[in-house]
Amino acid sequence: MRRALVLGSVVLVAIFGTACDDGGGEVVGTDATTSSSEAGAVTDQEAADTGSACTASEDREMAETAGTDDESAVLAGGLAFITDVMHDSAPCFQIVRFDFELDSPDTEVGYEVGYEAGPFEDVSGRAVAVEGEAFLRVVFLNGSTVDLSSEVPRETYTDEPAVAPGAPVVDIVKVSDFEGVSEWVIGLTEKLSFDVGGGADPASEQEDVSTISILIATP
Repeated sequence: MRRALVLGSVVLVAIFGTACDDGGGEVVGTDATTSSSEAGAVTDQEAADTGSACTASEDREMAETAGTDDESAVLAGGLAFITDVMHDSAPCFQIVRFDFELDSPDTEVGYEVGYEAGPFEDVSGRAVAVEGEAFLRVVFLNGSTVDLSSEVPRETYTDEPAVAPGAPVVDIVKVSDFEGVSEWVIGLTEKLSFDVGGGADPASEQEDVSTISILIATP
């Protein structure tokens, strides 16, 4: 299910919270005997009073959207260029943020997101190592780190993403980038439910930026 999030960039998010998928399709809380409907009865104030990292409303949101099926967005045309990739933490999230510039305000970033077992190879067949026990593969169908629209190629992102320690996200690797399509793999400590959403950046005065997010529920 795709939904809009106000995050100001293309974002991949790993959720830390009380909501998770128990493998049978039911989302449960940190108390294994508490169902999502029971968790929904807890108020945000009660969650705050008990020191919970995530509020009840955030738990309910994850319960309604998270899953392990592949997700994608149809490519609508245009080009997008990655300018930054950052990893940070929030009370309920691990955030891996992809910043894009677009060649036109009408451009939408097409993507495919899903789990793959690996190993991974670039377009030349060279093996690419990714740390982790489960791997979330993210392909930007019109998103690249190189702008080839002019005579001289312009590299828009050349760094390696830094990963904060002690989180379900243990690695972020660019596997390949060829002819306007880039493939990334997020290494996780285990296979976790996720959701994908996106939209324009309401905090920016520029019209040529966009956001996408993936939320991953911890067990």
